[in-house]
Amino acid sequence: MQNPFMKPIHKFYCLSGLLTLSVSSTFAADEPDDADGRQCINASTIRHTKIIDDSSILFYVRGNSIYRNILSRQCSGLLREGRFSYRRTSASLCRRDFIQVLYSSGGGMREGPSCALGNFYAMTEEEVELLLDPPPQTPQPVPLPPADPEEVIENPDET
Repeated sequence: MQNPFMKPIHKFYCLSGLLTLSVSSTFAADEPDDADGRQCINASTIRHTKIIDDSSILFYVRGNSIYRNILSRQCSGLLREGRFSYRRTSASLCRRDFIQVLYSSGGGMREGPSCALGNFYAMTEEEVELLLDPPPQTPQPVPLPPADPEEVIENPDET
């Protein structure tokens, strides 16, 4: 005969197992992914940043790692002003967190547009060099069109 108290315990373990699976899959989504980048970086490891243009920023972190963040949309004035601030709600700086362009204003600073971060993509020093200083483009040769034929007129007096 089955113990009537075992049935509720069995349901508890099944529910507990399902919760564990859903929690572990949530954490797996935050793991680095080569194709899609990384969703978050630890904010306390950021040493400095470099703005590339109005839509991407390099984050230099401890351990000599570099991450390029491509913003979800162009952030007007980011490159021109050259500085931004961010607020975070956790120890990480993550995709969809916002940065704000900082403008100089009469001896102080004022906040400009807010822009959402995108994924963080790991980069090597060589990739960063190519991004910051691309090799010069050699112009491709363009073939000249053929010359129009000219009519040759023989001078009968020269014979």
